Amino acid sequence: MVIAVDAMGGDHAPEAIVTGALRSAPQVQGEIALVGAGERLEALLPGGSSRPRNIRVVDAPEVIGMGEDPGKAVRAKPDSSLAVCVNLLRDGEADAAVSAGNSGAFMFLAQVRLRKLPGLQRSAIAVLLPGPDKPRILLDLPLPGSTWPAWNTPLLPTRGDPASSRDPRTRFWSRRRAITRRTTPVSPTAGRPTGGCMTPP
Repeated sequence: MVIAVDAMGGDHAPEAIVTGALRSAPQVQGEIALVGAGERLEALLPGGSSRPRNIRVVDAPEVIGMGEDPGKAVRAKPDSSLAVCVNLLRDGEADAAVSAGNSGAFMFLAQVRLRKLPGLQRSAIAVLLPGPDKPRILLDLPLPGSTWPAWNTPLLPTRGDPASSRDPRTRFWSRRRAITRRTTPVSPTAGRPTGGCMTPP
């Protein structure tokens, strides 16, 4: 397995990313490809026998900042560390891509260059969280109102019975109020879900 890591993404990159890669290298059964400014990354990595044999550097001269507009940044910086990570995954040179950087740009790149799985209408950012008995998957769901009824109505609890659902493992949160089943599009000011949590089977 090859894991492509955006070494330039995050508030304390690349130092914190390189430190994390070095600590995790002994536990990784595969290769960690640190993607970013080659010379800067090489300077942060130990030399000689102290350097883990499963860490390598992939040069990417450009960086997409945390506050940059995702679409504009992706188009303006084709050789960013984020773009190179996704390209490695697309071209079969990596099995996974990881970034703590601009999530909007990361999602944009993934949708354009990797495409969605068949049957999926909207992409989501998934985070695995610990739970009392099993891990939970937290999904960040940026939904425009016009697509609401098309795909998530079957998952939502019915009005008046928030505990009931077609899948009892699923829970939703809203910015402003509890989520109930809707049959009409959600207006921009209505309480839209910012995430859902599902216990893996």
